[in-house]
Amino acid sequence: LGRLSSAENNRPYKQLGVFILMGVSVFLVGMAFGGTAAMIAGLLLGLALPACIMLLAINDGFFQALNPLSIIYLISKIGLPYLALCFFLLSLSGGSEWFTEFLAPRISKWA
Repeated sequence: LGRLSSAENNRPYKQLGVFILMGVSVFLVGMAFGGTAAMIAGLLLGLALPACIMLLAINDGFFQALNPLSIIYLISKIGLPYLALCFFLLSLSGGSEWFTEFLAPRISKWA
């Protein structure tokens, strides 16, 4: 198999940087404006996250992956299937919390 270039070796660190930057952003919004604003910021950044990862994979540039204009352009080019992707991604990442908070109290104890 072919060897990875140094830029490709750094891609996981760039993706981790995107995750950390988004998490810190939500935290700072929460500290500045409260929990509701943090939830809204988290939702918006959660919707942008797949586009950021796609841009990182395509361009291999950290700041290109965080460019709001590129993110909006990519989302608009993909269209409604992008929202379906986000729905399933957010369901996978937050489904257990949703189940625990909303469904578990409504299901009988034996289930």
